[in-house]
Amino acid sequence: MSKLTALELAVAEAIARQYPDATKALLEQLQSAVVAKRDFTGVGFFTEFDVPRDGPPAKDVAGPVGHIRSLVGPEQYPLEFMLYVRGGYAEMIEAYSFEDGYGDLDLLTAEFTPPTESDFQTVEV
Repeated sequence: MSKLTALELAVAEAIARQYPDATKALLEQLQSAVVAKRDFTGVGFFTEFDVPRDGPPAKDVAGPVGHIRSLVGPEQYPLEFMLYVRGGYAEMIEAYSFEDGYGDLDLLTAEFTPPTESDFQTVEV
């Protein structure tokens, strides 16, 4: 079992800070998270993890939350991130991009820019 990578932890903590009533509980959970599974999609990844349930649940936050962006690797591959929370406990990070695949870039060990709020805008069809 492994811990969250620097990228995973940085984006999850940035999302947790977007929810003031839940920040403390989420940050405590994320520090002890143990990765259960990672799936790479070609344009991002899903990281499922377990957190201790002996601490308080996060309040007023559920489902996929947050919208954080980071540029990863030497080519600055843009990734967007969401944190999934159920019953007050963090359980998964989703990373995705609207660009072509990331090739042979190792998303989990590459350098990355500090996570920032995304300027994501919906596209009308």
